[in-house]
Amino acid sequence: MVTATLQLVPRQQVVREVALCSLAEMIKTVPQRVQAGYLYGDFQFEDGARVRWFFTPRSIFLLPAGSCHSDC
Repeated sequence: MVTATLQLVPRQQVVREVALCSLAEMIKTVPQRVQAGYLYGDFQFEDGARVRWFFTPRSIFLLPAGSCHSDC
């Protein structure tokens, strides 16, 4: 059995930044992203065989709205 305690925070508008990069590159950028104020991060693969970036990894970072960054 697993238990978890969740803590809700006030809703906040965020900006979604997407970059094509390797998992290793994404992991290296996490400390800088946290220091720059990014709230959340994710790593995804495109899953459609007809899509140009099929199985190309993408890093996803969410930054509070009003903040502006654009590098991976």
